Amino acid sequence: MKTGLIISLLFFLSSCGPASLITQFNGYSDTELNLPIYIEGIIYKDARKKVDQSVIELPSVFASNQVIKHNPILIPFHQNEMSRVIRSHCKGGKDTASVLIIITDSYQEFSATWWQQTEKAHVELDMIFQLKNKYNYSANSKAEYYISSGNAKPKRSETLYRIALKNGVHKALEMIHKSYIIGESINK
Repeated sequence: MKTGLIISLLFFLSSCGPASLITQFNGYSDTELNLPIYIEGIIYKDARKKVDQSVIELPSVFASNQVIKHNPILIPFHQNEMSRVIRSHCKGGKDTASVLIIITDSYQEFSATWWQQTEKAHVELDMIFQLKNKYNYSANSKAEYYISSGNAKPKRSETLYRIALKNGVHKALEMIHKSYIIGESINK
């Protein structure tokens, strides 16, 4: 009887923590793009109307139906994460491009009910590849992830936000890759 109760309690407690859910989203799509483009530079533009300069602070106790929305500033670490995704899929080749990334919307959101807390990360961006002496390729993408738990934490939400940024960039790259391949086959 006690063993069954202890096992049930351990199973319940292990299911409360959402850390395993985050690890499922650590990588973006498995698609390897191998764009034959050398990236000359990447410029970031934050086109959001509202950006919070401070770090989000969560209350120690959430009230039911409470929602906190935070628009994190685009810091160099975020830019480096996005640049790493672009450069890992652009291996160099016959074309050279400058890349412009415009953040049109992005936020972290915390919400609570009496039973659970939800952490959400949302990113929308435009990406423009400006190829020298050729066409421009552009794409718009959106990435959104959330985790429900009993204990929302700013650090976990920041991890979720970074994952959404990287996935948003990868989705836009996939669209640009398709356009580039079609454009190159037409121009041959």
